[in-house]
Amino acid sequence: MDSETKQMFELIIGKLDKMDARLDTVEKTQKAMVVKIDELYAIARATEENIKVTRAEQEKIAFQMANIQGKVNSLTGEVKEHEHIIQQIRAIK
Repeated sequence: MDSETKQMFELIIGKLDKMDARLDTVEKTQKAMVVKIDELYAIARATEENIKVTRAEQEKIAFQMANIQGKVNSLTGEVKEHEHIIQQIRAIK
């Protein structure tokens, strides 16, 4: 093998080594990104679950408020009736 051919092969091997090193870096970066994506996916799933729980709690509170509102309206009607009766009793005295 002559010296020119040897230099070309060394140059090619050097470039291949550099490309291999860069490819290793890309693979490491890709693995790190996959881990981050998995973490973000887990966070997104947990957030979705939290949203479902929060909505259920909000619906429960809305139902309780409607129930309380119904009771308050009923009591208001009864109080008005009692006030009317009390006024009639006072008018008799």
